[in-house]
Amino acid sequence: MSAVEGISRILEEREALALLLEKTLTDLRDGHFSALSTFVDRENAARQKMRAVASQEEEVLKEVERLTSVLKEEDEKHALDMESKRKELEELKEKLRKLKVDTTLTLRYARKEAAAKTESMSRAYTAEEAELMRNIEELRKKAEVEAFVHEQTMDVLKKGKWVSGWGGTWCTHGCGAHLIDGCKHARARALAHACVQSKTSTRSCWMSGG
Repeated sequence: MSAVEGISRILEEREALALLLEKTLTDLRDGHFSALSTFVDRENAARQKMRAVASQEEEVLKEVERLTSVLKEEDEKHALDMESKRKELEELKEKLRKLKVDTTLTLRYARKEAAAKTESMSRAYTAEEAELMRNIEELRKKAEVEAFVHEQTMDVLKKGKWVSGWGGTWCTHGCGAHLIDGCKHARARALAHACVQSKTSTRSCWMSGG
């Protein structure tokens, strides 16, 4: 309130008071004081109203203080919750990072182990396959030798005969040689047997042996 407004209000109150005194004097001459009674009642009502307003203002102030305190507590609780969630998020991020590292290392180790196992199995299969091929080749050579021996034996039997008598077995193919002395027909069988023992091709061995 400005000074001018304050002075105007004081003047108005003085005028009202002067008017009240004048009315009260008039009422007293008439034997009553209704003007004063009305003024007092009006003032009491105004003061009661002011007290009610003051009480409401006090209640409002208390409620404002309570709400302010609640809001402060909520802010503090929210800040604590946010800090807790931030820490939890950081922990989860760290766990995720470690999990990624562990997973990467595990996968890398698993790949190396699988590659090593595959390579080992491949070498084992290759060695086994080579061994089987050698066995097959040996069996093939043996079969070839046996077939050749059988063929030569049948050829010998067709072309001549063997004579057993005193002193051993003699060839009657015309060479007149004793079996143990080097008949070429007997040498065929001995040569074939030698080829089997040395694992040499039967035909090449036969050709070189005459």
